[in-house]
Amino acid sequence: MLGESPLVWLDEMERDCQLSMRKTFAKEIDLFEQQVNVISLYVSEIGKPKRGTHLTIGELEKSPDEALLRSMVPVFLIFQAMDNLQAARLNILHGYFSVANACLRNVVEVLRWANTAVESAEVAREWLRDVKYTKPKNFVLAPPVRELVKLFARLSTGGSHPLATARTYSAWAKSEASRFLGDELRVKGIRSFLGLTNQISANFLFFLVGQFNQVWQENLLLQGEVNELVRDLHTVFGIKFLT
Repeated sequence: MLGESPLVWLDEMERDCQLSMRKTFAKEIDLFEQQVNVISLYVSEIGKPKRGTHLTIGELEKSPDEALLRSMVPVFLIFQAMDNLQAARLNILHGYFSVANACLRNVVEVLRWANTAVESAEVAREWLRDVKYTKPKNFVLAPPVRELVKLFARLSTGGSHPLATARTYSAWAKSEASRFLGDELRVKGIRSFLGLTNQISANFLFFLVGQFNQVWQENLLLQGEVNELVRDLHTVFGIKFLT
């Protein structure tokens, strides 16, 4: 029938997966969504002062103003990281864990660029030119980003590259996985993955607090949200605050 999607069955499957995820992993999902919400609010606040700068990426690339490059490019990057985190959430809720892994790896890679571009106008310009990332000599990444970079291989194997591990991640959320893995092993695997997801989003948040601390200091609502999240992350996952 005209106007009716032929993928109604897929919509129903994704809806059922989301309901199951929220029921079985309520604590982990709720905490991750709280982080996505606070990070989105934080990034929006960071972007507000930059909206008066009407430069295209091409114009910015040619700009001789190094301070402008080190100011604007990290903001572009954290918005990109936020987009990937939000996409990871949707894929997790709908059972596409391997794709979520790829999104989370993008978050890690983007934050590495952002951290470096704050200090190096040359790295900022290289990002604008689509040049491969190269860490400047003697540059040390911020602690939250260093922790994230340690997860590169795990995230690549589980999602960015089409390997057997990535297929396992994809299968976890599907109902037929219980027949091959058993309910206990399946739930354990998903819970471990959601712990990883919360760890990545937590380090994203910690990076924002450390790198864009003035925004946090000037926003009492944001301070309250962040402080509450930090307490919950430590209570639920044992994650410690890094800046």
